[in-house]
Amino acid sequence: MQKDTIIGAGAGVAILVGIVAYGWYVYGRDVPAEKKPLRYTHERPPNVVLAKDNKAFAVADNYFKNGRFTAALEKYNEAILKARNPIEENQILYRIALTTERRGNAKEAIPLYKELIANPEAISFIKAYSAQELALMLVSPETIHLAPDIFSGDPYASFNTEGNRALSNRKMFEYASSFYPLALSELRVADWYAEQLLKPAVRKPVSASHEYVGIIEDRMKNADADITRTFDSPSESGFLDEILTRKAVVIGKLAIVKIVSHEEAERAFADAFNLIAVRSPGTSADRWMRYYHARYLLNVPSSETRVRDIIAPFYETNIYKDGEMKTFFKNERTNKQGQKVYLQKMATIDSDFKKYLLGLGWQPSDFPK
Repeated sequence: MQKDTIIGAGAGVAILVGIVAYGWYVYGRDVPAEKKPLRYTHERPPNVVLAKDNKAFAVADNYFKNGRFTAALEKYNEAILKARNPIEENQILYRIALTTERRGNAKEAIPLYKELIANPEAISFIKAYSAQELALMLVSPETIHLAPDIFSGDPYASFNTEGNRALSNRKMFEYASSFYPLALSELRVADWYAEQLLKPAVRKPVSASHEYVGIIEDRMKNADADITRTFDSPSESGFLDEILTRKAVVIGKLAIVKIVSHEEAERAFADAFNLIAVRSPGTSADRWMRYYHARYLLNVPSSETRVRDIIAPFYETNIYKDGEMKTFFKNERTNKQGQKVYLQKMATIDSDFKKYLLGLGWQPSDFPK
């Protein structure tokens, strides 16, 4: 599901492939020796073993990577009948859940993820990714309406803080990190704390010794360690665009409160943009990096021209015409994700962007005089 963010199909492929590329290690840690009928190694991780020995699995993988989710789901269900141990079974079950979600049935995927998380034989890495998928649904404009389904049952109901969606989302990402500190979950948690530092109630300039700064630094260290692992894993590198975008968002907020320099924030956004430009040229993969970079620049003096240049493609090209950005812009008229004030500021800077929002259902009264 940068689900706001949000996982697109490309990121889904990275998770799909990456979870098995690393699973051999966690499986070796978490599963008793008597339940290891196969030996997995760096040279023969579970995805390689499954692709070699389970024909239906290999075919399903290919279908998934090509966006043929209905066909992939059929083959994964066939592949699971030949799973030889818990790690193979649960990894295929994860793929079934992910494929169900990518097929457009996110509501049906929710109980599948929850079953994996509750399964005592599922490895911690699968639990982490399953919980992260649930958390990402909460911040995606296209699946945010599923919050009641996600926050139902134990322990999920305890994460729901009435009237504070952002805090509820943070708790879900913390839950995912409790199984394994995936970079995106760690950065999402760090982002919540960074956002708190921007609030008027926090004295400015923010001291480097502030409690939240320490929490952010710890979470970012965890994320950096997982980013290194991800860079070293060809099968997971496709997930890096969203990770680096979220890292830039956090660093940008720290720059606003002068914990880090403006130059450091710009480097972080440039790193994310350059990676996406190389990996996915001419696509909407940079959508959230583009939005959050513009949001950051609202706090940088004399950046109006840059803000206009960054947001202009949203309405000047067809790249972002449909999909989650359009949904996001429409939804924020009612401030569903707390971003309306930033869109209002962008509209003040760019009259054409204001016209675009009006075309999506915004009213003249939604903008300050």
